[in-house]
Amino acid sequence: MHYKLEFSYIGTNYFGYAKQPNKLTIQGVIEDLLTNLFSDKIIIHASGRTDKGVHALIQVADFYSDKIINTRNIVSYLNNNLNNDIKILNCEIVDDKFSSRFSVKSKTYAYLISDKKVNIFLSQYVYVNELLDINKIQNAIKLIKGSHNFQNFTSKKEDEWNFIRTIYNVKVKKDKDYFELIFKGNGFMKYMVRKMVGTLIEIGIGKIDESFIQEQFNSNKRNIVNYTA
Repeated sequence: MHYKLEFSYIGTNYFGYAKQPNKLTIQGVIEDLLTNLFSDKIIIHASGRTDKGVHALIQVADFYSDKIINTRNIVSYLNNNLNNDIKILNCEIVDDKFSSRFSVKSKTYAYLISDKKVNIFLSQYVYVNELLDINKIQNAIKLIKGSHNFQNFTSKKEDEWNFIRTIYNVKVKKDKDYFELIFKGNGFMKYMVRKMVGTLIEIGIGKIDESFIQEQFNSNKRNIVNYTA
């Protein structure tokens, strides 16, 4: 039987999504519970990985088992045994053609930043720098939209698509207490969004010019940027 899971999590206390030896991870926690429930080794395959400290509003994963369990019971069992920082939203049976990784049409990442202090309840989710010039960031993000070579915005050593990714949309959304940087694309590599946001912050505080982004896209030499949010 082929199962699909949808879940959200607060990644503050985890060493990222992907399972690692002797480290607390989102995948490891969920797999351990499913293995116990199904009385069989369960491995889940997600749409993508998130780094240490990164949160997810909706993550999708799928897994196989010869055992049939009511999907509502799966959701109930997991939520009753998970900590409050992981929440199972849905479970359903899907056909064998479905793949959490390869059926993806787009992915969306969001970063919350602010040019002023935020209340304590938002402090672990919002990057604050009172020197930020949001107008500079809004101008710079226009350069990111489209298909580009992101070799200098990822720590990934090799890539089957030669580091080419397409960003369908990138925008700044204003909230009362913060700005939301939203990236929607066909895929993101390791540290790619973090390095883009780190670069935008450097532009926002005036340390580098927005032309730096285009220079990285045009460069034939790999020189990974040091700016990471």
